[in-house]
Amino acid sequence: CKYLEKVINPQCLSALEKCYGAADATTSVHSLRDNATCVSLEPEPWRTSSECAYADRYCNGALSWTTYANTYDVRVGARMPPDDYISYLQSKEFMTAVGANPEIQYAECSDSVFDQFSSTSDEVSRSAMASMEYILDRKVPMLLYTGDADFICNWYGTMLVARALRWHGSKTFQDAGQVPWKWPTTSGKRIDAGEYWSADNLTFLRVYQAGHEVPYYQPQASLYMLAQFLWHKQLY
Repeated sequence: CKYLEKVINPQCLSALEKCYGAADATTSVHSLRDNATCVSLEPEPWRTSSECAYADRYCNGALSWTTYANTYDVRVGARMPPDDYISYLQSKEFMTAVGANPEIQYAECSDSVFDQFSSTSDEVSRSAMASMEYILDRKVPMLLYTGDADFICNWYGTMLVARALRWHGSKTFQDAGQVPWKWPTTSGKRIDAGEYWSADNLTFLRVYQAGHEVPYYQPQASLYMLAQFLWHKQLY
């Protein structure tokens, strides 16, 4: 941890600053906030693929070899979720039930698609924050959730992103306190499943004892989360 703090973090931040330049990660959205058109996700002129590619390689690589943690579940002895669900999602029965195009087969992760995005440094050179702000300012309900054992999309980072968003409810969200979140069993008992922060149309949920694929680790809680948000547009 000390090595990460004193050596890796400064060099990583320096590389990211070269990627993002003097502007901040959400510069592009503010000139478009009142525009009816969608926010462009093209890289801003103050970013270059080579600088962003280096930042991506250095920061991700350094974290990997200094921690040796499972990036999807940092708990000791963690194993990857099984992929037997893929055959179910590819079955004719399932595809017919959800109205999927029978000519398109489900794939968990496409290496060819990833390689194309990675070749343009998409992971760090294009920020989704501009689009998120655009959506929030149009009062569309938004739910962000992260498992607290996830490393690659850790809940600390997701929370920082949520608090950094600039929209009509920014101040209210930044001042919001955490609220315990529980899901009810059939017996009526409510089980601690996480905690959330919410203001206006933005909610961030930290799910307890869950890795990257939250529904695998906490299936009942995940279903309850989805139902709450779809029916009531917020958690409670």
